Amino acid sequence: TLPFGSKHRKCYGNGFVLLGDAASLIDPFSGEGIGNAMTSGRTAARIIKQAFEAGDFSEAFLKKYDATLWQEIGPELQTSLMLQKVGRNTMLLNMIISKAAKNKHLRDLISGMLVNEVPKKTLADPLFLLKVLVS
Repeated sequence: TLPFGSKHRKCYGNGFVLLGDAASLIDPFSGEGIGNAMTSGRTAARIIKQAFEAGDFSEAFLKKYDATLWQEIGPELQTSLMLQKVGRNTMLLNMIISKAAKNKHLRDLISGMLVNEVPKKTLADPLFLLKVLVS
């Protein structure tokens, strides 16, 4: 099994950075990882280029990779973790599914979120969830 990105794990050290699944960047809600892997690859390329220019591949220098990467994807992973926790509440999940079965707009939002067309934070917003529950 692969560890989800629900916990910020150290993904750098002297002379190395970890990318994608190796860096535990799997989305805790959807289980998807290719988008985060690509983001980590782009971020690593920028930081490694800087390391070559500076001639410094030390852990202290490569810490920039970790900080930059988590600044980019950390908020999304935290939102996904919160949605994963919401999904563990069977009663709440059944209620949302029942509402979505009757509401095309809600179905479109949920499916859009699963394919990253709608920001997950939209569905994680407590006010949004309250509106869903009382509608």
